[in-house]
Amino acid sequence: MEGPYFIIGGIQYKGYSEKFSWNMEFYLKENEKPKLKIILDVDYKKTGLEKLLGRSSFKLAEHIVTAHFVPFFELYKDEDYDFETTLNEMYREENFANQIVSKIGEISEKIDNGIILIKGEKLKATLYVVDRNISNMKLILENRIILGDEVLKNLLLNRSKVTLIAYQVYLDEFFEKIIEKKESYYKQIS
Repeated sequence: MEGPYFIIGGIQYKGYSEKFSWNMEFYLKENEKPKLKIILDVDYKKTGLEKLLGRSSFKLAEHIVTAHFVPFFELYKDEDYDFETTLNEMYREENFANQIVSKIGEISEKIDNGIILIKGEKLKATLYVVDRNISNMKLILENRIILGDEVLKNLLLNRSKVTLIAYQVYLDEFFEKIIEKKESYYKQIS
């Protein structure tokens, strides 16, 4: 990854590998409610098998945004949104962290899109489920932030008591609420 590069009105990051290259630009527009605009350009070199499996530049771009950026936006979400109605608790268990890890795969297979939260006295893990697969993981363990596959390894080594809660997220309802909120906001200012 290269960047950040400062461009007119924003910042830019670039990255590349043998299979793809990408260019991402961020623009912050400050009004009454600040808005972040993300422009992502992806060039994905597909093999015949990847074409048959339906992989595309759009899906890669969608993955980059939904799995790597959206999870961090939850820290800044608008308190007026009622997100609770788009969540459905699917599973809850209290047990030791190292014993719960073995159930994560089984639980994620029952969730189309959602979140698995694991909370303990000195840890909080968030695992994002997209199309019944874990797409992104984050663990805050004491004062450390751990990302990716290291999350499961650290949970396996941890013997503290935790609570696991798995939620199904109804994306259609979620997006409808955002659109309603946006339309309501625009009516107020016009």
